[in-house]
Amino acid sequence: MLEKREGGASAGDWAETLGRAGRAAAARAECECVRVLMAHDMDVDDVLLSASCADGVEDDARASCVGLLLRGGADANCRNHHQGWKPLHAVAKRGDCASVELLVRGGADIDARYYNGKTALFSACEWGEAAAARTLLRLGASVEVGQWEADRLHTDHSLGANNAPVSPRDIALVNRHIDCVDVVDEMLALRRA
Repeated sequence: MLEKREGGASAGDWAETLGRAGRAAAARAECECVRVLMAHDMDVDDVLLSASCADGVEDDARASCVGLLLRGGADANCRNHHQGWKPLHAVAKRGDCASVELLVRGGADIDARYYNGKTALFSACEWGEAAAARTLLRLGASVEVGQWEADRLHTDHSLGANNAPVSPRDIALVNRHIDCVDVVDEMLALRRA
């Protein structure tokens, strides 16, 4: 069992130790470890992004960890995170539809932008995650919000040669993720009807 020693580490050191341990456990979707650390006052906001970025784990394990942290009071938007990458961007990129649902229902801004303009929908389309794109669109993601000046695009400069805006559909088409193009086209047709 974890124990904070009297006269030992300062409260700041203790919080940092819990945070490091929490980020490491969340990155491997080790929910039971995260639960124990939460019981010792680990900052859940600090760990949600690590859980959302967990690679090499099953989607259901990641979703369990994301859900646990949200129930523990984590901010679904990670407003205090300095890089701007949101948990929703991370799970959309990984095609984790269950975590997409949990985060949106937990208050995540579905159209939040990364510093270069990417939305979660853009990330899903960029990585060919059609099911995540469909889930985001069903939950209300805007196709139009995913556009920005292409000279700020840091992932595919080939689209930015003429400085034209780039949409999630554009990036899916360039990357030959036709299933994502179809998902976006279906939603655009529904929204026009």
